[in-house]
Amino acid sequence: MLDAVKGLGQGLGTVAATAGLLSVLCIVVGLVIVGLVSELKTLGYVILGIGIVLLATALVVSRRNVAGTIAARQGRYSTNVIVMTVAFVGLIGVLNFVAFDNPFRWD
Repeated sequence: MLDAVKGLGQGLGTVAATAGLLSVLCIVVGLVIVGLVSELKTLGYVILGIGIVLLATALVVSRRNVAGTIAARQGRYSTNVIVMTVAFVGLIGVLNFVAFDNPFRWD
């Protein structure tokens, strides 16, 4: 009985890893389709949604591993880097929007 439970846990770990990899692939493909092919935006959004659902599934199935990784020192530093990168890209996006909306010539 205990071996069956351990085997199930290992199987779920494999499912989580596979779902995680497929989610990243779906998210990237969905973003590329939405950004580059205007005729297939609906398909791109569907693929993007599938990727988000797969990512959520992988996080729920392996929540102990995710929580342990985030709580560790390297996880805290990685989270900090991700937050700073998102803030930087957001700031550049806002500046680009303002500059595009208000053209100004320097000469």
